[in-house]
Amino acid sequence: MIRINRVSILSIILLLLNFIACSSNTPEETAVIEIELIGPVANPESEVSGLAWYKNYLVFLPQYPDPEEINPANHPKLFAIPKEEILAYLDNRKNNNHPSPIEPQAIDFIIEKELYEKISSIEGFEGFEAIAFWENKVFMTIEASPGHMLGYLVSGEVEITPALKKITLKHTGSSESELVKIEPKPGINNMAYETLVVTGNEVIALYEANGKHVKTSPRACVYDHDLNFIKALAFPDIEYRITDATALDDSHRFWCINYYYPGEKNKLNPAKDPIAKEYGKGKTHNRSQTVERLVAFEYKSPDKITLVNGPPLQLKLKGPDKNDARNWEGIVRLDNRGFLLVTDKRPWTIFGFVEF
Repeated sequence: MIRINRVSILSIILLLLNFIACSSNTPEETAVIEIELIGPVANPESEVSGLAWYKNYLVFLPQYPDPEEINPANHPKLFAIPKEEILAYLDNRKNNNHPSPIEPQAIDFIIEKELYEKISSIEGFEGFEAIAFWENKVFMTIEASPGHMLGYLVSGEVEITPALKKITLKHTGSSESELVKIEPKPGINNMAYETLVVTGNEVIALYEANGKHVKTSPRACVYDHDLNFIKALAFPDIEYRITDATALDDSHRFWCINYYYPGEKNKLNPAKDPIAKEYGKGKTHNRSQTVERLVAFEYKSPDKITLVNGPPLQLKLKGPDKNDARNWEGIVRLDNRGFLLVTDKRPWTIFGFVEF
C-alpha cells in the first residue's frame, strides 16, 4: 500500500492551484487571417506605411522613401480596394471556398508642383508615414532625418467620378510659407509622427514612442484642417511603438497598433509593461519578446487622450524568434467584424484580418 504524507498532498494541491492560476491568467490571442494580394502592393518594396478608409475604398499608402519616386513625371500611385471585394474574400474563405487573390487598383497620386518642390528639398527625406481622410480632404505625414528626426504634415483633396480616381496633395498657405513641421523634442532615431486621427475640425498627430523612459514631448499635436497648430495633448505612457490608428468611433475611441521588435530594445529602453502585468500575456507572447497587440484609447476633448480600461487584443505571433516579428504599419476597422492590418516590408507585405 502506497502511503502519501500530508506534506506531499499539500505540495500537489499547491501545484494544481498554481497551474489553474497560471492558466486562468493566460489571455486568448487572435490569429491574423491573411488576405492574399497581387500586384505592386504585394511587392515588399512598396513598403506600405498606412491604411485608411475613403468612403468604401480602403487606401494603401506606400512610403516612397526616395523623393524622385513621387516626381509627377514618374506618375506615382496610391492603391485602393473596394470594401465589397474584401468582404467577399472573407466570406468565401469562411465558407471553405478558395477566394482569388485581390489586386488593389492604382490611383493617381498627384503632388502639385509647388508642394513637390518643397517636399523634394526636405533634407533627410524618408517618405510618407500616415494617411487619414475627412470627407474629401486627405492628410498625410512625412518623416525626415536631417541629423535629427522631423515630421511634416501635408494635406490635399480626393477626386471621385464616380470611382476613386485620384488623390492630390496641395501646399497650404502662401508660396513663401514653409511646410508644417512636427518636431519631437528630443527625438529618437527613426521615430516620428506615424499616426493621424482626424475629427470634423482637428487633425491629431501621434508620436511613435511613448514609453515611461521616453522623454519626447509633445507626444500628440493638434492642428486644424488648414494645418494651423492648435495645441498639444496629454498622451499616456505606453511601452513600445504606436504605428497607426483607426478612425474615431461614436464614443471618441480609437484603436492603435502597439508593436515591439526586440531589436529596438536599446533604442526604446522599455520599462516593465503595465498592460501585460494587469492583463497577462497570451501563449505565443509568453514564448517571445515580440509584442503585437491592439490597444484602445479615448480622446477626451479638449485636453487629453487616455487608455481605455480593458485588455488589449493580442495577436497570435508567427513564431518566437525576433525575425518572425511582423511590423504592422496600418490599421482600420472593418464594419463590426474586426480590423484590417498591413505590414511594411518586414517580414514581407502581409495584409490581414483580425476578428473582434
